[in-house]
Amino acid sequence: MTFMHFWGGDNPAAEPIKQAIDLFHEQHPDISVTVEEYPTDDVYVPRLNADLAAGTIPDVFLSWPGPLSKPYVESGQLLDLEVYLDKDPEWKNWFVPGTVEQCKYQGFLGSVPIEGFTVPIYYNEEIFAEFGASPPDTYAELKV
Repeated sequence: MTFMHFWGGDNPAAEPIKQAIDLFHEQHPDISVTVEEYPTDDVYVPRLNADLAAGTIPDVFLSWPGPLSKPYVESGQLLDLEVYLDKDPEWKNWFVPGTVEQCKYQGFLGSVPIEGFTVPIYYNEEIFAEFGASPPDTYAELKV
């Protein structure tokens, strides 16, 4: 099995990834894993795209969700993970609600989320006061 990622070098994720690979080897000594590690996605993405074009994508690799996964999904080289999530409710429920849906491209689940980001939203209270409005309390209110 080949595993390709861009968390090598000085990346803070490099050590946890190495530990996860070591744990996998301990739990599955009969499976050989070849790791292709790149220091940044600047090097990783061209290599992954070349592999995609050649029809030799790694067995496991990192990518980006939703529409950014279009070329990988449309290549027909990905496994649809939805079946496996449906068979394993514990795994399916492990993910933050809504994040798995964000990984789909045109209904195809070719990946699962492994990272999440928080983006703070700041607002100027004076602007809201000037217009007699209140800041949103929920995401639904924010979208309006």
